[in-house]
Amino acid sequence: MTLTVQPGTTVYVAAGATITVNGTGRILAQGADTQRIHITHVPGGGNWGSLDFINSTVESRLAYVDFDSCGGTTIGGHNAQLHVNNAIIFIDHCTWPPTPVVEYISFDGSSFIVQNCVFPTYPPPTGPESLHGVNGIPAGGYGILRDNYFGHTWGFNDTIDFTGGQRPGAILQVINNVFDGASDDNLDLDSTDAWIEGNIFMHVHRDPNRTDDARDTASAISGGVDFANQFSEWTIINNLFYDVDHAILNKGSMSWPGAGRFIFVNNTLVHVNKGAGGGLTTDIAAFDFTDDGVPLPDPSYGAGAYVANNIIWDCPMLTANYNPANHTVIFENNILPQPWTGPGSNNVVVDPGLNLGLLTDVATADWKTVKAALTPRPGSAAFMNGYGAKYDRGGLNPPGILIYGEPFVTTTSTSATLTVGPGGTFNWGTAVPPYLWGYTHYKWRLDNGAWSAETPITTQPTISLTGLSSGTHTVYVTGRNDAGYYQDDAFVYPTNAGIAAHLTASRPWTVSPNYSHVRINEVLAKNVSAVPHGISFPDMIELYNDGGQTVDLFDMSITDNESNPRKFVFPSNTLLAPGQYLVLYADNNDGTPGMHLGFSLKANGDDVSLFDKPANGGRLLDAVNFGIQLADYSIGKARDGGWRLCAPTFGAANVAVPLSDYHGLRINEWLADAQFAANNDFVELYNPGPLPVSLEEMFLSDAAGAPTKSPIPSLSFIAGNGFISFVADGDANQGADHLAFKLSPDVGLILLSAPDLTVIDAVNYGPQQTDVSEGRSPSGGDTFTSFAQPTAGGPNPGPAGVISVTNVTQAVTALLDVTTSSWRYDNSGVNQGTGWRAPAFNDSGWASGVGLFGFETTRMATSRFITAPTFSGPVG
Repeated sequence: MTLTVQPGTTVYVAAGATITVNGTGRILAQGADTQRIHITHVPGGGNWGSLDFINSTVESRLAYVDFDSCGGTTIGGHNAQLHVNNAIIFIDHCTWPPTPVVEYISFDGSSFIVQNCVFPTYPPPTGPESLHGVNGIPAGGYGILRDNYFGHTWGFNDTIDFTGGQRPGAILQVINNVFDGASDDNLDLDSTDAWIEGNIFMHVHRDPNRTDDARDTASAISGGVDFANQFSEWTIINNLFYDVDHAILNKGSMSWPGAGRFIFVNNTLVHVNKGAGGGLTTDIAAFDFTDDGVPLPDPSYGAGAYVANNIIWDCPMLTANYNPANHTVIFENNILPQPWTGPGSNNVVVDPGLNLGLLTDVATADWKTVKAALTPRPGSAAFMNGYGAKYDRGGLNPPGILIYGEPFVTTTSTSATLTVGPGGTFNWGTAVPPYLWGYTHYKWRLDNGAWSAETPITTQPTISLTGLSSGTHTVYVTGRNDAGYYQDDAFVYPTNAGIAAHLTASRPWTVSPNYSHVRINEVLAKNVSAVPHGISFPDMIELYNDGGQTVDLFDMSITDNESNPRKFVFPSNTLLAPGQYLVLYADNNDGTPGMHLGFSLKANGDDVSLFDKPANGGRLLDAVNFGIQLADYSIGKARDGGWRLCAPTFGAANVAVPLSDYHGLRINEWLADAQFAANNDFVELYNPGPLPVSLEEMFLSDAAGAPTKSPIPSLSFIAGNGFISFVADGDANQGADHLAFKLSPDVGLILLSAPDLTVIDAVNYGPQQTDVSEGRSPSGGDTFTSFAQPTAGGPNPGPAGVISVTNVTQAVTALLDVTTSSWRYDNSGVNQGTGWRAPAFNDSGWASGVGLFGFETTRMATSRFITAPTFSGPVG
C-alpha cells in the first residue's frame, strides 16, 4: 500500500497520534522547492507523536517536507520524531524546528539516505542527540548522510551517535555536511567503520555544564569499541576542521581490548583549543588516543593512524595519550605547527598561508567564513606540494581519485606511467586483518577508449601505457572508495549534489615521434656550497634531451646575453642521447673536467639562451630569464613546462622544493639619502618564515596610485628567514635588484603588493637623515627606528642595541675614522698636482686639524650654489 502526499499539502495530525509505516507499505511525500509539504498538529491541538517506519521492505520517500509540533515517541529506548527501524528511507530537503526538544531521527538496522536537510541547534542548556543509530546497516544496504546542516548540541550529547556497520559489509558514508558545533562529539562512531569526505566540522568543545566524567573532552570525530573485535576504521579525506578540542578521539574500551584505526588524508585542521569548555587541558591535541582512563591497546591490534598531506595549524599538540609502544602513528608530508618526531617523513613546520584574518570572532564564525579562511592564499606552501607535487596539501583538493605523473606537455615517448591515489593498506598489528583504505580499486580509459578491468590500487597503483599514437592524450580514471562505491556512481554522488558524480582526468600531453628538442633544464646561479667541482663551486647549467633522437650539439651555442648568441659554441662530437643530461659549468676553464662556458651567471638576475647552429638558421631553441636567485638553490623546469625553485640535482630529474606564503613578507629597512655610508638608496624586504618565498609577479612602488611601478622580475626568490635589498636608483634596467623609482629623502611611501595588487606591506616615512636608514627593530618587528649604520641585506639591530644576527651576510673593514683622525691639508689655492699622493711626500708644511672640516672665505649662503676652492689633502 502506498500513501502519496501531493506537493503543497498540509497534513494535520491529532494530538499524540503516531503515523506508522510497516510491511510493504510506504509513504511518498515528495514536495518541491516552491510547494513544500507541511506536517503539523491539528489546529488548536497539542503535539502529535511521531512518524515511524518499522519493518518496512519498500523504500519510503520524504522530500521538501517541513515537520512541526512533533513531540516524539519512544521506541527501543529512543524518543524521536522519526523512527526508521529495519526499514528503507530517503529523506531530502526536510526541516525540523528546534522545539519540541526531541531527537530528530532514530535509526535501527536500516538503509537510509538523508540529504539537503537542516537540523537546527537545540535551545540550551540541554538537548538530545540530533541523529542516533544502532545495529549498523543491513547486508546489501546503505547509510548515506550528505549535504546536510547540523546545528549545535548541548550537554552530554553528540550530533550523530551511530554504532555498527563494518567492512566488508555496508558502512556509513558522511559526505559534504556542515557540523556547526557540539558539546560532545559531531560523530560518535563506536565499532563503526565510515567514509568521511568533504565535511566542515567546527566549534566542538565540551559543555562546561556537563556532569559526566570531568576528564572527558569533545571531538569532531570520536569512537571506541562497543563490541568485542569490532574496531572502528575511518577514512577521513578532504575535510575542514576549525575550533575543536580534537579532530579525532580514537580510543579503546574498558570492556574490550584493542582500539581503532583511522586515515587522515588531505584535510585542514586549524585552531585546536579548549576554549571555554571543560575536560583535561593535557588532552587537547589534534589526535587523542584515549580518555577517561581507558587503557592503551596492545600493539598486536595495530591501532593508530596514517596522517598525510594535511594542513594542521594553531594546535598546541599533535597527539595526546599516544605511546609508540602501543600505537602505529605515521605523519607524511604535512604542514605542521611543530615538529613531529615519530615515524614519517617530509613534514614541514611553516605558516600555511591561510586567510585567517577573515575570522574576527572565533565563537561565531559561520561555515562559509571558515571555508574561506581555511583556503590557502597564493604562494602558500600547500600549493603543489601534495600528491605527485601536482595536488595541494590540505582539505580543498578536487574530490575523487587523484592522478599524477603525466609526461611533459610534448614528448616523443610512446609510453607513459601515471600514478593514482590516495589508497593503501594499514596492516600493522597481528590480531586484526589489514585495513584497505582510500580508493581501493579503480578503472581507467585512454581518451575515448574502452574501460579497463577493475584494478586493485594496493597491487597496481600505476597505469602503464605503451604504443601511444601520435597526438594528444588524456587518461580518465574513476576510483572506488573503501565504502564500495565508485566516484561516478550517481547513487552516492548525484549530479546535483555538493560532490557530484565525475571522472578524474589527467593533464593532457602530446606524443610527437619526430619531436627533437634539447631544453635548458636546470640553472644554478649562486653555487655557494651546494655542488662542488674540483675545489670550486661554479655556476651551472643543465641541458636535457627530451626528444626521441640523439642530438649533435656541434656548432649550437649557449649564452647569457641574447644579443651575443655565440658566446659559447659547442665543439664537435657533443652528442646528447634521448633522456640524457649534459652539465655545463658557467666559469672559466680551470683545468677541471667538463665543459666550461667562459662566462658566469649573475645571481641578481640573468638569462640563459640556447641557439641552434647557423646552418639551421641559428634560431632560439630555448631560454629562461630569471631574477634574484638564492644561494645553493637551482631553478628547474617542471613537467608542466613551468619553472620551479629546486634543490640542485644536476644530471638527474629535477626536485622542486616547498615554498612559503608571501603574505608574511615585510618591508624591513630603507635608506632614502645615501651619501657616504652606502653606495645607493635601498629598500630591503625580510621573509620571517623558514621556507623560501617566490616574488613572482609582485610589485614595489613609492606611489599608492601606481602600485605596479616596479615589477619584481619573474623567478625571483627570497630565502627563508632571509633578506633582499633592492637598489632604489630609478633604473630597473640595471638588474632584477634595481627599482624603477628613487626614494624621496623628505617624506615618502614604500608599497609591497601581491600579484592581485592587494597590499602585503606599506610604510609611510617622514624626513630622512643623510646616511641613516630606518626600519623594523628587530627584523620583522612592529617597532620602527633609525640605524646610523645601514644593514642592507642583513638583519636589523634589535631593541636597546641588541643585534639579532644569526649569520654574517657581509664584512665591513673600517679603514679610517673620519671624525676623530688628524688630517693635514693645503688651502693655498695652488694646484698641487699628484705628487702629494705618494706615501713619501713631505706634508709637514701643511696645516693640520681634526675632521670633519671645510674652508670658505665668506659665510656660505645655504640657498645658493658655490664653487669650492682647489683642495688637496692626504691622510695624516
